[in-house]
Amino acid sequence: MAIQYILKHYEGYIVTLATKTLTDEYSNGYFFVDKEMQEQLTTALLQMILDFEI
Repeated sequence: MAIQYILKHYEGYIVTLATKTLTDEYSNGYFFVDKEMQEQLTTALLQMILDFEI
């Protein structure tokens, strides 16, 4: 339950870090969340949580 709370807390920050911009041929910018990057960041956070020693 504590890990879910931590993941929920950092969810917005992780999404912000994983957001990329694509530009089409008309120079219109589109934002999208790179799901692979989001998964890697979440995995890294989980690994840090599990490695944490008091």
